[in-house]
Amino acid sequence: MSLFGIILMSLVNMFLRSSGMAMLINYAILAIFIVLVAYDNQTLKRLYAQADAQGMSSINALAVSGAVSLYLDFLNLFIAILQIFGMGSDRN
Repeated sequence: MSLFGIILMSLVNMFLRSSGMAMLINYAILAIFIVLVAYDNQTLKRLYAQADAQGMSSINALAVSGAVSLYLDFLNLFIAILQIFGMGSDRN
C-alpha cells in the first residue's frame, strides 16, 4: 500500500514540481525498498527450507525468481540513492 502511495505522490509531484516533496518521496522509496529487500530475503530463505524439506526439484526456478526479485529491489534502491545524492548538486 505504501508503494502505491509513493506512486500517487510522484504523480502529484509531476505537476507541482516541488523539490522538497521529491526529496521526501526519494527517502520514502529508499525506506520501502530496504524493507522489501529484507522481506524478500526472508521469504526466499523460508521457501528454500520448504523446498529442501520436500525434496523438490524446482529449486532452479525458485533461484531465478528470487534473483529477479532481489535484483529489482536493489536496482530501485540504487536509483533512489542516486536521486537523493544527485539532488544536492542541482541546487545552485
